[in-house]
Amino acid sequence: MTKKLTKRDITKYRKTIGNAWSVSDTNDSLDRTFSFASFVEAFMFVTRVGVHAEVMQLYPHIEIDAAVVHLHIGDKRTPGLRIQHFELAEKIDIVYALSTKAAQRHRTQ
Repeated sequence: MTKKLTKRDITKYRKTIGNAWSVSDTNDSLDRTFSFASFVEAFMFVTRVGVHAEVMQLYPHIEIDAAVVHLHIGDKRTPGLRIQHFELAEKIDIVYALSTKAAQRHRTQ
């Protein structure tokens, strides 16, 4: 894993993921909540996120509550954000956009 990012680096990379993600006060994690129309859609999203996480060997903390998914990207063993955390967040945003777009198409058919 690469080096821990500085506050300046975090500010720079923060722009790549948008405002939907929040950075913890200690700069150790990224957090975001995602909403879906159903539990099945939420679960399918989590499965897709899991594939990306496995490939990157970054494992977010995942909470599923009905049709809501909360992701916490960070590593308790090695505190501090790294560029890989932001890269995973970007991939998750793409998965979410594609998931919700596909779900909308399915509901209108």
